[in-house]
Amino acid sequence: MSNKWQPFTITEKQYLIENYSKIGATHCAKNLGRSRLGIVKNAKKLNLTLDRSEICKYVFQKEYEDFNVNPRPFIESNCMTPIHAYLLGLIWADGHISKNGYTISVRFVENDGEDLLSVFYKCGNWNIYKTKPKTKREGKPQNVLYTSNKPLLEYLKTKGYSAKSTQSAVDIISSIPRRLQHYWWRGCFDGDGGFYVGKNGYGQITLHSTYEQDWEHIDLLCKELNIKYKISKRIRNVKGKMMKSSGAQFFCKNSIIKLCEYLYPEKLDFGLKRKYEKAQKLLFFYRK
Repeated sequence: MSNKWQPFTITEKQYLIENYSKIGATHCAKNLGRSRLGIVKNAKKLNLTLDRSEICKYVFQKEYEDFNVNPRPFIESNCMTPIHAYLLGLIWADGHISKNGYTISVRFVENDGEDLLSVFYKCGNWNIYKTKPKTKREGKPQNVLYTSNKPLLEYLKTKGYSAKSTQSAVDIISSIPRRLQHYWWRGCFDGDGGFYVGKNGYGQITLHSTYEQDWEHIDLLCKELNIKYKISKRIRNVKGKMMKSSGAQFFCKNSIIKLCEYLYPEKLDFGLKRKYEKAQKLLFFYRK
């Protein structure tokens, strides 16, 4: 076979006219079996220009299935499942997205691994490493699950995940189908929530966050469920260091019942069993 360069055919030029602006030189070269330089030269002769937004969309969609964790069900609401909605809530609570790079990671105590690892692995092949503190004061052993995923990370940024310690979660929640939104909240409470049951049966539910947290998403949820809540802010001096935090608290009987029923409309299908069991204890007591 001759290695001599062959001029572009009319069919190839027509392909460039129809696709070059949308998918770019690299993908046109791959699809036509031509060099990228040849594609660029011919596109210039044809006065073709690039549409960067369309190219990004094409590249992301073309390569979604190539990622260890497919970003499509996280991004596209018509493909989303209960588990994807749940993980979006858990990532909001306990996740981290890198500033320089495309890594998304979630950290949780090792004892919760039995409940959570299977949930993550149903959505793809996450990488994992474990941390073991030197002393008890430093906390419990933890699992860290992580994945490198540019389209998912870029999407999470548009929904406030890079500033989630101060920003409301309204944008991401509103992008989730209404029938799945309680799974997002379950993931969020599994990460940052607390279910407390006293010796006398009375208890409360809390959702912890930073001192600067925008709690608009809690306000909208409570209006939807017609429940009462209180936002408390706390500043503590711990060994000479000022520790600041805030939290949403639920004390009232009706509020606790409605919130538990919202998070767990049926028997637990996935999530942290220890929190589910405490929620059931609260329901058992307050329904008397």
